[in-house]
Amino acid sequence: MRFATLLLTGCWSNATAPIAPVPSPGVIVDNPSTLPVSSRRDRRAQIPRHSVWEGTYVCGQGLSAVTLTLDVDRSNNVTARYDFGPVPSNPTVPTGAYLLTGALEPVGSGFTGELADSEWIVRPTNYFMVPLSIETIDGKAMTATIRHPSCSGFAATRIE
Repeated sequence: MRFATLLLTGCWSNATAPIAPVPSPGVIVDNPSTLPVSSRRDRRAQIPRHSVWEGTYVCGQGLSAVTLTLDVDRSNNVTARYDFGPVPSNPTVPTGAYLLTGALEPVGSGFTGELADSEWIVRPTNYFMVPLSIETIDGKAMTATIRHPSCSGFAATRIE
């Protein structure tokens, strides 16, 4: 004859536990600390698929205008268009444009990335493409290091 023992366990308390409020339909409760780790990671990893940045930089020709357009795929690979030209204080800078490629990594509410020069779209005489290391902490303002000894001071703001 076989006997089976059934063991039941549970927890019982006479204390009244606080009841968490239940959100009404259509209300999104957004507290990142209570989200599962995978949800927090997914949320942070949302890099805009398209963005346009305007600002200035300095290279051998002096202060110049820049528009950097980023198009990002679902794997965070980026194709960027770097348009440059004159500013009022330096009107002799020619206009030009080239493409860069690279990958972006999420950082807080922004991202960072390395962009390698790829191909010319419009090439002024005696100009060369330069790679960039870009960073935005808040997704609104961007700084970059231009990878050439004659260049410095890249700053841009997101306009789109």
